[in-house]
Amino acid sequence: MNKKIKLVIIFLFLLSSCNEKNKDVKNSNQNNDSIKTDNINNENDYEFSSSDSSYFNVNFNSYIDSLRSELESKSSTQKSYLFDICGGDCCFSMIKLFNEQEMVELYIFLHDCGDYGYSNDQFVLKNSKLIYYRKENLDILDFGTENKNTIYKAEENIYTFNQQNTVSLNRFLHTKSFEKYNLDNIKFDKKVIKSDSILVEKTKYLYEKISRTSDE
Repeated sequence: MNKKIKLVIIFLFLLSSCNEKNKDVKNSNQNNDSIKTDNINNENDYEFSSSDSSYFNVNFNSYIDSLRSELESKSSTQKSYLFDICGGDCCFSMIKLFNEQEMVELYIFLHDCGDYGYSNDQFVLKNSKLIYYRKENLDILDFGTENKNTIYKAEENIYTFNQQNTVSLNRFLHTKSFEKYNLDNIKFDKKVIKSDSILVEKTKYLYEKISRTSDE
């Protein structure tokens, strides 16, 4: 076999090997893309990336649930839904319901920090002034070890703002369960305090949350 024929055979062999390798790489990438997409879809179904308001099918308390239902049922209410706003270990989502005819606004925030805990906040404004604020949260109180469980603190705070005073309600419990706890049987500790400082504090807190959504 002369030298030229040998070179042609070697070249054809190398070309065939490259094509097979590229085919394998292409098939491998297609499989990886399929797996990646499946994982994302499953995660989206489970956590924050809903494309509608179904993620917010959560009961808060009778006042917030009733107000939300009323506002969402009215065609005159402007509805905004934001999902999957994340930073670090935490993500949050937000609903804003605003009825200009009645000058009533309702903001709902849901927060999830994974194993570190989760919370929800609701703010009600009338004529652009905060009149009601509620927060429920579950946070780590004592980290667990091999010999003991993690202890969580579940807490609910409600502030109703009047012209002169603020009615404050607080209740909490300690639990070893990350998800299953019930505050309904815990009696609220009620206090009446001056409105000024706490109203300023919670109003500032609301607008900090709103500004964070506009930064995304």
